[in-house]
Amino acid sequence: MSRESEAIEDIRRLLAMTWRTWGNEPLNPNSITRTWSLDLGWLSPQDSENLLTKLIAKGWLESSDLGLSPKSDYSKINVPLGWFPRQRLIEEPPIFPLPKEKIEKVEEQKNNQTNIFDKENETKKELTKDPKNDTREFDVINLLQMISKESKLSQKTIMERAQQKRKTLGHVTIWMALFLVARELSVNVKDLLE
Repeated sequence: MSRESEAIEDIRRLLAMTWRTWGNEPLNPNSITRTWSLDLGWLSPQDSENLLTKLIAKGWLESSDLGLSPKSDYSKINVPLGWFPRQRLIEEPPIFPLPKEKIEKVEEQKNNQTNIFDKENETKKELTKDPKNDTREFDVINLLQMISKESKLSQKTIMERAQQKRKTLGHVTIWMALFLVARELSVNVKDLLE
């Protein structure tokens, strides 16, 4: 069994144990971390909060007005007696694996979006031919330089953070990810827009 498949199995067991008494009922985040740290004694309260945040970011849990719930049904997962999560799971949990059907659907959507973006780009080119239609786009390189100058961080570090934002958030443009990074670094975003 590979490390990633072991980690995936660990998360399934963790979620199965967490929701065993609750069924598929959404839980309050505090209840989940309290279960992991106090009831089951697996993690410290801080590690529980960190892991919960990572599992949400990696797509294992869904959020609603009622609380958090797992994306799949783990009620049939067998958890051996005395099992507890491995340390590497806490440090870097894997991304929620999509079923094969969903992967194919996502690929199809990407292909459709590519066609839509191609059409949008053609439309933008047509619009920019006419000086009356001003469709300014953000100059990513200039934006990166400005954030770097204001935050005193290297452009490479800022771009890595922006790429991480894009991975976490999904379909976000690079300039929007850069704006989010700038905001986190307390760079005045209004000045960047001007």
